[in-house]
Amino acid sequence: MAITLTVETVSASSISNCYASIAQTTAYFVQRGITGWETFTTEQLKPIIIRAAQYLDIQYPWVGYKTARNQAMEWPRQVELPQYPYYSTNQIATGIIGPGGWEVGTTQIPTEVVRANCELTARFMTQVTIIADQDRLTKREKVGDIEVEYLGGAVNAQKRFPVVDKLLKGLYQAQGQISFVRV
Repeated sequence: MAITLTVETVSASSISNCYASIAQTTAYFVQRGITGWETFTTEQLKPIIIRAAQYLDIQYPWVGYKTARNQAMEWPRQVELPQYPYYSTNQIATGIIGPGGWEVGTTQIPTEVVRANCELTARFMTQVTIIADQDRLTKREKVGDIEVEYLGGAVNAQKRFPVVDKLLKGLYQAQGQISFVRV
């Protein structure tokens, strides 16, 4: 069965499933000297791109809110302005303010999100699973007569990708971070 790659382009679509197209992804690979993707067919790349986008939406607590209730992907996003008397009704929502002070409008997908989708696709081409299952951290193992001791209450953290974290800096809330909205 053929997989349909439906790229979110800012329509807040209820059927989109990724942020990067095949053409964007392969161009990203070529520009960065990433190899190995040439052995994948388009049909093999599609589910990897989709799973990489899913990872982004699950793993990153994005700043702001979806622009439409039924949109499939987490982007595009918006923030609500405070309700002051001098705001007109058409100024209820605005885009996200990025780390450099630039605004990502409510009808935009940040280039960084598209690049992160491509970067994760490159990494996931060589991995069987994308999102590591959370399980307990092992304190001690014994093979003869099988004995396992776990650390109390500790679980393995989800796999992190520092390059992707840096690409997306300012677009998501890091753990323990407080976000402010400029108006």
